[in-house]
Amino acid sequence: MHTDTAKKIILKMNNPMQWMDGTVFSYQINFYNNDGYEDETSFDVDCRQFDWRDELLELWDEFRKENNLPEECFIDVWVTTIDEG
Repeated sequence: MHTDTAKKIILKMNNPMQWMDGTVFSYQINFYNNDGYEDETSFDVDCRQFDWRDELLELWDEFRKENNLPEECFIDVWVTTIDEG
């Protein structure tokens, strides 16, 4: 199950399909690592897919589990364009 904080932040994001259909975005996620310091990672998501939020949450959850991060380590997310369709 996805963390509540991550889910709340990602679900608040505007749907890029409304204004940039066919664009691939890189989502940078800011989180606290196991040492308590801020860290970041990124995931590329094709926004042509209707379920891009679900894909982003799944990628984040898999990353968090692989790195043994606590559930409430998610801080924020921001987006950059990497490929315009």
